[in-house]
Amino acid sequence: MCKNVIRLQKYLSRYGSISRRAADELILLGRVSVNGKVAKLGKKVDLFSDTVKLDGVEIKPADQENLYYALNKPVDYVTTMHDEFSRKCIADLISVIKTRIFPVGRLDKDSEGLLLLTNNGNFANYIMHPSNGIEKKYIVKVFPRVCKDTLKYLRAGVTFKGEFLSAKKIDMMPDKKLFNGSCLRFLLQEGKNRHIRKMCASVGLQVVRLKRVSIGPIKLGSLGIGQYRRLKNFELKPFKENSKIC
Repeated sequence: MCKNVIRLQKYLSRYGSISRRAADELILLGRVSVNGKVAKLGKKVDLFSDTVKLDGVEIKPADQENLYYALNKPVDYVTTMHDEFSRKCIADLISVIKTRIFPVGRLDKDSEGLLLLTNNGNFANYIMHPSNGIEKKYIVKVFPRVCKDTLKYLRAGVTFKGEFLSAKKIDMMPDKKLFNGSCLRFLLQEGKNRHIRKMCASVGLQVVRLKRVSIGPIKLGSLGIGQYRRLKNFELKPFKENSKIC
């Protein structure tokens, strides 16, 4: 068992000051939930990412401060805190942070840019759930050059291996004539696995570089590759207006 995964009863006794026997009874009564689902005896909890509630109230360390970070993820890093194949992962970039935090969503190994990290499960779930309409912006370099017909086709949405994929908005970026391809800006509200790469592949475009530059009001800005920073109050303000999130 991973060191960050413990039994639910142990979690309740550690962070909720509840005896193991009382924890068993609360679970049997259906008063404990994990990630919104009623828990059962024997359930295990991931300290990095799971949200545990008793009677609808979240249980977490009393002295735990909600933390929010922006990381500029480099290419060749996987979005995980532990990798069984010993690949480079984002935990290597934030090892100085001693409080347990976890990534909000993911960027694939070949992509780079803005990745949020937190210890607040409600915040993470809000950002990730498509129904909340959090817009994510990407700058994508493709090869070969994109013609008007191809751009029109992409904007209408495409089907890739039976899966329909679309973007809220796709723009052509100014051509700086630095390489023999095109630079596109994608705006997504729902990001499926390798969403943009599949859209591009459906029209014969090869993705040369894919970089996420913003998530809602939070922008990557001038943050260096592999660097991270605490989010500022004005970036969190839209979320703090909902007390159930921040």
